[in-house]
Amino acid sequence: MKAKLLLFSLILSINAYAGSATLEGDRLKVGSMITTLMACGAEGVMPQEGAYLAALAKATAYRVFGTELQLGPAPGAATLVFRAE
Repeated sequence: MKAKLLLFSLILSINAYAGSATLEGDRLKVGSMITTLMACGAEGVMPQEGAYLAALAKATAYRVFGTELQLGPAPGAATLVFRAE
């Protein structure tokens, strides 16, 4: 099966991010990301953003379930869930 290259961009609480990921079968590999480096003084925002990025970097499995895209470190272990609206 041929690998598929995906490009993504997102804006979290404060910073914007962009990067790439490769899909091969049911395996996911998130590549390097670029980011803005703005800070926020509101309590908990920067740690929350860091935790999100750490979970994204560790994602190696994905699953589409209904209107959800689930990412996680292993099949069946979703740590990030995105819903289509």
